[in-house]
Amino acid sequence: MTTRGIVFIDIDGTLVPSMSSGSFLASRFGHQRELDRAERLYATGELTNEEVSVIDAEGWRGMSTTTVERWLDDLPLIDDVEEVTSWCRGHRIEPALASPAWQPVSNSIARRYGFTATGGPRVGISEFVYDGTVAEHFDEYDKRDRALALAAERRIPVQQCCAIGDSRN
Repeated sequence: MTTRGIVFIDIDGTLVPSMSSGSFLASRFGHQRELDRAERLYATGELTNEEVSVIDAEGWRGMSTTTVERWLDDLPLIDDVEEVTSWCRGHRIEPALASPAWQPVSNSIARRYGFTATGGPRVGISEFVYDGTVAEHFDEYDKRDRALALAAERRIPVQQCCAIGDSRN
């Protein structure tokens, strides 16, 4: 069965309605106040996406990848995500995540609900432990570029794709 289109869905503010996935994890890491402040400054244009990523990544230092994976199973999402992905597949529409949320967040949601993950920033890892550095930055332009690349890879015209999100990126 041929895919007719792709729907790209954002994570923070869309699938995660009450807070950002970064803030959720930062509360577990113990640096939520610093990250929430940085995200507010990003929203007003006072910090860049890269600057916020550096602040957040530092808080991951020393945490095991398996612990973060377990925590992400508790990430609060909107109701009926599974129904949405099932509907998409039933209508030959590929559900994909397009978000500047960290890759472990995208990968967790993709694994749980059947989305295609298209990227996100990466925290550095050494021997299954996060090292507190940003291994790969990812912003709204990368989000767009990865979405366009997936559409091209699938040979789906951009006119048969849509994006669902809550903000400028």
